[in-house]
Amino acid sequence: MLNVTWIDSFRLRARAGSIKKGWAASSRPGVAFHALPQATLRVRTGGARNADWPTLVMVCDPPNVLEHFDDVFDRLTPHGRVVVFEPPGFGFSCPSASFRFTFDEYLAGIDNLLRTLDEGPYVLAFTCVWAHLALQIAAKEPEMVARLLLWQSPSWEQQVTWARNVDKKRFLSRPLFGQLATALKPEKIGCNRSQAQAESTA
Repeated sequence: MLNVTWIDSFRLRARAGSIKKGWAASSRPGVAFHALPQATLRVRTGGARNADWPTLVMVCDPPNVLEHFDDVFDRLTPHGRVVVFEPPGFGFSCPSASFRFTFDEYLAGIDNLLRTLDEGPYVLAFTCVWAHLALQIAAKEPEMVARLLLWQSPSWEQQVTWARNVDKKRFLSRPLFGQLATALKPEKIGCNRSQAQAESTA
């Protein structure tokens, strides 16, 4: 299949400058952008380090962004250190020019974020497809991960089946056409995804 993922990297990077100077940079206390080889990630941190409480790290499962975690963030930060981040290419996290949205690149980007923050050991509270990355990080760096908290995380085969069910006509996965649709109607993509999730649990 034709690989034109560079289009997405180019499109998303085009707005990077305005994002870091705009609302997304200061919408909440503790929000910062971390420049990594794979991407510039939007991260929110809060709470004090606690010897009895490993740093809790949560990933925003798209289309959710940092602001959707306000309530849980406020409930947890009095007890210890909390980190929430938007993965590369989602929310306001911008991929690098060479980022091609592969599993290994996402893995490397998140692993680099954890190393850059240097606030381990971590509890990785990852959901959906991100749970598979948490498992890989824990297996590779057991001294960095104290616990795993994984939910809504079926097997990889089930993840692929779900994705294909959402895109039954194979339109979104089609090079150029799917990218154009995502760029022009991002709110519709998110809405369809939420509807598919509701239908799958009904």
